[in-house]
Amino acid sequence: MVKEIECRDAGIDCPFMIRDEDENELASLAQQHVKNTHHKNLSREEILKTAKEV
Repeated sequence: MVKEIECRDAGIDCPFMIRDEDENELASLAQQHVKNTHHKNLSREEILKTAKEV
């Protein structure tokens, strides 16, 4: 199952969007983006709360 994460779904004005079948990879890449771009640290659980199935 493919899941998608977008910054906009978390209320952040940013065009970042990622889709992946691997939930661990999806969370890891999203965490890296949030840390490097938005200078925030979010847990895997916080990241996956915004993921939606596509």
